[in-house]
Amino acid sequence: MSSAPPPNEPDLSGTVLGRHRLLRRLGAGGMGSVYLAQHELIDRQVAIKVLHSDRAANPAARKRFLREARAASKVVHPGVVEIHDVAIVGDHAFFVMELLLGHDLGERLEHEGRLPWPRAQPLLLQIAHALQAAHAAGVVHRDVKPSNCVLVPDPEGGGERVKVVDFGIAKLSAEERTVADELTATGEIVGTLAYLAPEQAEGSSEDPRSDVYAFGVLMFRVLTGRLPFTGSTTQVLAQHLTKPPPEPRSIEPSIPSSVERLILRCLEKKPERRPPSMQQLADALAAAAPEPAAPHDPSASPRPSAGAPSLPASISTESLVDLDERVDLPPLPPPADDHETSADDDREPAPPARDPSRFRPPPDPEFELEVERPPPPEPSAIPKRRRSLALPLLALAVLVALGTVAWIYREPIGQAVPEVPALPEFLEAQPPEDPAARPEDADQPVLLLVDTVPKDAEIYVDDVRTTERPIRVPRSAADLRIRVQAPGYESRTVVVTPQRTRRLEIQLDRTKRSR
Repeated sequence: MSSAPPPNEPDLSGTVLGRHRLLRRLGAGGMGSVYLAQHELIDRQVAIKVLHSDRAANPAARKRFLREARAASKVVHPGVVEIHDVAIVGDHAFFVMELLLGHDLGERLEHEGRLPWPRAQPLLLQIAHALQAAHAAGVVHRDVKPSNCVLVPDPEGGGERVKVVDFGIAKLSAEERTVADELTATGEIVGTLAYLAPEQAEGSSEDPRSDVYAFGVLMFRVLTGRLPFTGSTTQVLAQHLTKPPPEPRSIEPSIPSSVERLILRCLEKKPERRPPSMQQLADALAAAAPEPAAPHDPSASPRPSAGAPSLPASISTESLVDLDERVDLPPLPPPADDHETSADDDREPAPPARDPSRFRPPPDPEFELEVERPPPPEPSAIPKRRRSLALPLLALAVLVALGTVAWIYREPIGQAVPEVPALPEFLEAQPPEDPAARPEDADQPVLLLVDTVPKDAEIYVDDVRTTERPIRVPRSAADLRIRVQAPGYESRTVVVTPQRTRRLEIQLDRTKRSR
């Protein structure tokens, strides 16, 4: 509660109302001012809401004010402000409630702009449970917004929890509708404009799902940092009635997609298309993704999410420089990782940084590092003594190399060169070669040496599965179909002519999963 009281509203600090002394004014709302007060007998501090003097003279306003206390007192829940007493003393109507030492969610959003999903989820869940308790007691809040959600320290969990306050325009259940109808004129619009459900804009607010709509606006504001509908009073009313809200992820991409769908469902124009109860909404909030999507920088230009980057045609691999190998420069800070990944991304992991098959992408024109390197020394800077010794040392090295070669090949010129063994003996002295290279016998079967990736893939020869390794087939001029398949991979078929032993290396590609 942060609005200013009416200009002619006196400050009642120091006044004694019943057993409570008003110490100082904490804030003001549309109907009354809230004071820090102290019980004079038991020395306990509480908060007291006093109806504005200009409204206290109106019997209907006084009844509505007391109905707020009655509505709030009907809801017994840790997330709803507790009402201790209600009374009328002289010209002052007031009720006593628990003192909340904290600040409201609206002030938190003004300071931080928006809350990320991991921080917002427990707070939103508490608000949903508090509103469900109010609906179960027959009370429709009708003014759900951040400023009516006070954040206070949690004595049990050690963090903070939410207290829903200000049931000033709350609607009671059907058995008390007669009293409520006396206080609310037909067609009167109640609630805060930015959080107003379409049916409230049309003058009807009996349905608890109007709180569901306002809760959807509150979720939109908390997670995106802005309201779904803005403009003048007439424009906002028209948008609530006719215009669909923008998609939250188009404003803040880090919002999980399941949470976005839940927000848009709460903001349906027709109540029957919204979640039927706050309890079901709370269950959906609890089941939503606990972690946000990968962070997104809206100022960064979109980039393709392909695999390893390709080099421009004008750059050859010989001209590439591995910056990790430079030892003459201080280490540069690692670049920010702006490549988004997801849990269902089935791409192969990137190869190690020093793998020669992986190249660095071309520099980003928006962000390039320019490193100044010292120019090479001039030839004149080399000492003359070193230049004078270079040629003699080079000649000496050549002579040493020639002498070494002559010592190795020191046989007489006329000595016969030893004969190379005959081909069969040479082959017998070498390790056995690939059977695919041996000459074939016309009467022998043909061997098909099939290597597969993955190794446990199934092999079919003309649609007949075989486990034989290597595969023996009759020599023939007819084509054979070799099909390889494995779970999680796309099958592949090759056609061979069994005229000679063949080695086949068949690698399967992983099946692409739909997102």
